[in-house]
Amino acid sequence: MREGEKAYHDKVEAYIERDISKLEVGDVLIADGHVLNFQVINP
Repeated sequence: MREGEKAYHDKVEAYIERDISKLEVGDVLIADGHVLNFQVINP
């Protein structure tokens, strides 16, 4: 979204195809290309 709504629709939205009814909390992480540094603990 840093480049605006039009860039989102043109570059990203077309590639997001998922059935949201099958997702659980924590199944999907959406990031903007920056390096992420955190630990995920599986309960």
